[in-house]
Amino acid sequence: CSGCPHNTSTQVPDGSRAIAGIGCHYMATWLSASTTQTFCQMGGEGVPWIGQAPFTQTRHVFANLGDGTYFHSGLLAIRAAVAAGVNITYKLLYNDHVAMTGAQPAIGISGVPDLVTTLLAEG
Repeated sequence: CSGCPHNTSTQVPDGSRAIAGIGCHYMATWLSASTTQTFCQMGGEGVPWIGQAPFTQTRHVFANLGDGTYFHSGLLAIRAAVAAGVNITYKLLYNDHVAMTGAQPAIGISGVPDLVTTLLAEG
């Protein structure tokens, strides 16, 4: 969609890899060449890397996660990645809405300061 942050958020540094859920950031890969190589269900963003990491020469990946998905179930994916000790950078795209399904307000959403506090507590 015009003006959507996923249009640029799906870009990663040269030589990098990205993992996505089936949300907007995966659909953005249809528009141009992409480094997004693996996708999974919404809420599982980055989780495939837990199983892949020990068996590849790649040392780091990126995963996009929308705030609507984060507050629904995405925190569990982050928690699993932290517990597994994998090298992953989550890009949390915060816009107060669930863009994929009609831009309704995200249920249970909190402000960015509270979100950061929660993430720091996870490790």
